[in-house]
Amino acid sequence: MKMKKKACPKCGSLDVVPIEYGYPGPEMIDAAEKGLIELGGCCVGGDDPRKHCKACGEDFDRPPLRRDRMPVEHSQKRAPRR
Repeated sequence: MKMKKKACPKCGSLDVVPIEYGYPGPEMIDAAEKGLIELGGCCVGGDDPRKHCKACGEDFDRPPLRRDRMPVEHSQKRAPRR
């Protein structure tokens, strides 16, 4: 069963490809040159976008933030124990 493509939230286009992260090998470079994927770079974070719109250039579809990875506000930091 083929999954339905996710439309771009900015322009509504269905001309969307996945963003691949990591050092690209020959297969990834070939797929990027053919427009099948977008290269996202070698540095991978926890909230990098997973989709790229070829029509308008928007990167979107970020994974939901996990509570254990959310930044702590300065006021929420605990004082060190003594």
